[in-house]
Amino acid sequence: MELVCGSLWIPFLCRKLEFVPTPTAQSIVCTQEGKFVAGALFDHYNGAIVGAHIVVEGRPCKEWYVCIFDYPFHVLQVTKIIGQVSSLNKKALRLDKNLGFVEEARIRNFLPSGADMVYLTMRPDQCRIFNDPLWAKVVQKVVRNGRNK
Repeated sequence: MELVCGSLWIPFLCRKLEFVPTPTAQSIVCTQEGKFVAGALFDHYNGAIVGAHIVVEGRPCKEWYVCIFDYPFHVLQVTKIIGQVSSLNKKALRLDKNLGFVEEARIRNFLPSGADMVYLTMRPDQCRIFNDPLWAKVVQKVVRNGRNK
């Protein structure tokens, strides 16, 4: 598997998400043999928070999970990541909550379908990737290799 960081995959992710990015959007994508597996799109960074949108179509490598939280919390040094998910997207809500996101707000009947928009947030202390001992070796490997090259 390969990790691709930057803007290369932003158009693809935005089509999947039906999202219009700002010029400063960034992405971290996991590919296998050049094919998309999973991606995270980061946008609306303001110095304290950043918005994140996650698309998973396969089984990404563990290093991708570490990278998508290392970037906002350790590189951007945000205090909170914000995500928004349709209440109808049960798979995404389950994934986000398993990663440590918590529901902070909900706007009822937000979407044309009548679905709610669920706003999820995560602080560094809530991130399961960085706070679960089962992830410690992968985190150490990725962070050490990524910062000390």
